[in-house]
Amino acid sequence: MKIELLKLSLQNFKGITLSVDFTHETTILGANGSGKTRLYDSFLWLLFGKDSSGRSDFELKKRLPNGEEEHKTEISVTGVFMVDGTQKSLKRIFTERWEKKRGSSTEEYKGNETSFEIDMVPKNKTEYTAFVSSLIDESLFRLICSTSYFNALKWQDRREMLIQAVGEPTLEEVAGTNKAFIELSKKISGKSLDEFRAMIKAKKKPIKEERDRIAPMIDQEKTHIVDIIDPTPKIEENEQKIKSIEEQISGQLNSVEEANKDANLKLNTLYQEIGQLESEKTSIENKFKVAYNNNIQNQESEKKILEDSIKTAESLISTGENHLPSFAGKIESTKSKLKNLGDSYKKTQSGEIDKVCPTCGSEFTGEKFEEKKESILKEIESEGSNLKELYTKLVNEDKNIRQNIEESKAKLQELKFKFQQNSELSFKHYVTEYNEDSRHREIVQSIESKRKEIEEITSFKQEAPDTSSLREQIRILREENDKLKQNLFLLKKSNESVKKVEELEKRERNLSIELADLEKTEITAEEFTKAKIEMVSERVNSLFSYVDWKMYETQVNGGEKEICECTVDGVPYGTLNTAKKVNAGLDIINAFSKIYNLYAPIWIDNRESVTEILPTESQIINLIVSPENKSLTFK
Repeated sequence: MKIELLKLSLQNFKGITLSVDFTHETTILGANGSGKTRLYDSFLWLLFGKDSSGRSDFELKKRLPNGEEEHKTEISVTGVFMVDGTQKSLKRIFTERWEKKRGSSTEEYKGNETSFEIDMVPKNKTEYTAFVSSLIDESLFRLICSTSYFNALKWQDRREMLIQAVGEPTLEEVAGTNKAFIELSKKISGKSLDEFRAMIKAKKKPIKEERDRIAPMIDQEKTHIVDIIDPTPKIEENEQKIKSIEEQISGQLNSVEEANKDANLKLNTLYQEIGQLESEKTSIENKFKVAYNNNIQNQESEKKILEDSIKTAESLISTGENHLPSFAGKIESTKSKLKNLGDSYKKTQSGEIDKVCPTCGSEFTGEKFEEKKESILKEIESEGSNLKELYTKLVNEDKNIRQNIEESKAKLQELKFKFQQNSELSFKHYVTEYNEDSRHREIVQSIESKRKEIEEITSFKQEAPDTSSLREQIRILREENDKLKQNLFLLKKSNESVKKVEELEKRERNLSIELADLEKTEITAEEFTKAKIEMVSERVNSLFSYVDWKMYETQVNGGEKEICECTVDGVPYGTLNTAKKVNAGLDIINAFSKIYNLYAPIWIDNRESVTEILPTESQIINLIVSPENKSLTFK
């Protein structure tokens, strides 16, 4: 697809209004700030709604001298394109939305609106965007329209686009006819080359670590290897000697044991009898001890009960005596009320009452007077009855309290007497009790008699032979065997270490072989990687005539690091002069235009710094800084 810009019309775009006709190569001259970049911004805004920096929220409106934005002005850009021989017109319009509130004559700003046209037919945003996207991808379009766009991308994005353009070499392509590479590609099987190399590296690490640990382990085991003659025969010889001496000692002891046989039987009988007597003696002593402890415990328990009862009786007496004054006062008060009530009754009977009605103020006479008197007498009788009942109750309660106090005092005297009796009780100690017991004395005497008999029999027994010299011989032999057994332990440990060293050395050899195989595979993988690097670099650089691409960088450890650096004659893009940067950009645009068969207008900024540019099939729009051209000039 070939796209050329035929005409670009701006209305109030960033303060510029103009219309420009374009040819296959158009040159735009102007001083700095005259609007060259704004013209390129308008071109991109028309298509994608963004400026040359990729911003969608950049400033479209003109700034007035006071710094305020100019309002109520329509901003639009119209572009006429030739697309593969067919003319197409696109238009993007930006307007402010102003509304009057009901009842107000003043308009209020309500935001902005963007409208679109294709071939002068209004379209919504979705339709417009879909049409532009059907022509070209935004990122690719920016790449083939700007000589600086591609090298401004992150190196990862540049690399991805280049690899995508030439295609990632397959394992089979890299392997070719190289047998080692073919065998390696089979081992890789479904993994990426980087994953396979990482896997080999991961496998090597534990193997190398294990192998490196073996040498110290071998050295450690060798410290346990000793040159000792097997001491087993000597140990067995000494054991036989010990057995023979022990039999000699046993024979001597058995001879004495036989001579003392009758005496020993008699002694055993006496010891058994003493044991039985001691058991009976202990039983008697325990019986008196338990009885004594029970008496003491019962005495203390009864004493505690009496103490609690005394406290209770004293508390009842104190409480009762505290209540008596209160009851006496209540009885006197009630008695006084009864006397006053009797006096009132007598006066009422004699007619001494108020003869004037408290309600109406009229005087009671005749029958009404009698009714009034009868009513008062009934009230007095009722109140008197209640007071008599209360008086009787109080007198009875007072009597009960006094009676309870007297009973409690009598009980208290009785309790104190019992407490005194309990305190004066005494019991004979259990040791005295069982020492006075006839059976206990009889047992003690019998035990003493039997012990004297034991002493007499023992004095006539034949003494055991002196076997100390023989036992010393056994001690010396056993001491020697203990040392020999230590050597035997060291010998066993030494033999185990010899076997362990053989196993470790075998494991070390196997690990070394395994590690060597992995390192061989790793070297092949490194060579394979270099072959792939060369293939990728050749494929990428075959697309370009002016620039070269450095796709990999050798690291200090010998590994290859992915990069994507543009160079011209070996000089990195970042240090090139403007002319070479422009031509490098043109070479990149030509390559991608050819790959995707897509040609679009190329805007070349700083064209005044380039005397000669690479040939290209795309339309060229040169932007030249020209101080003498205060306004834009088109050629």
